[in-house]
Amino acid sequence: MTSSDQELSAANLYVCEYDGGKTIAPGGDINLWNEGLETPLTVRRDFGQIEHSWIVLEAGVRKVRTEHVTDDGKLVRLPVDGQMGQPSIVHDVDSTVSIPTELFPEGHLQTAVRTSISEGGELATLAEDLDEISAEINRNAESAFRSRYEEWIGEQVPYPKGTNQQYEIPLDVEWKRDVIKRSTELTDAQATEIARMGFPSTMRVTVNVEYPEGIE
Repeated sequence: MTSSDQELSAANLYVCEYDGGKTIAPGGDINLWNEGLETPLTVRRDFGQIEHSWIVLEAGVRKVRTEHVTDDGKLVRLPVDGQMGQPSIVHDVDSTVSIPTELFPEGHLQTAVRTSISEGGELATLAEDLDEISAEINRNAESAFRSRYEEWIGEQVPYPKGTNQQYEIPLDVEWKRDVIKRSTELTDAQATEIARMGFPSTMRVTVNVEYPEGIE
């Protein structure tokens, strides 16, 4: 593939050439750049669809590079704009995701009950059963989290983006209430009050990337 005027997928990663130099970028970025260039970038190679993408931060603030994992097992590391460094490509990587397994630790439910008691809420009668309720909710939490992750992934167009190999996925009140209701015999009012406590507001999914043996 060497055409410079072909239709590029915003979800794919490409190697391009311009004025004697080469760059690697997602198709969406290339299309934007070409809108402002008299001579467009020439696409030399399609690296495939981006399956995972994140920004790597140093000390939680400074952007060091972006990293993309493609659907055919490439990890492509790109220095951020304005920084020295060359792209690096690791072939045949294996990426998996780690899903949380706990939605409501007992400590969170204790806080919810204390708050409810002080505000005249619906949870006062639960104080003696929090360990059991927590266990009931968390028994099916991983399955619920995985379904939420898959739903979120389907909404990310053209591809998911995170930070430091992690995604922070929002959890709304309705979703949490439904998980509680499916897992326990709590009333609608009790389930809704727990869901509205504000925690957790997100789920953290980690992308684990395993390199082939001998690759650092």
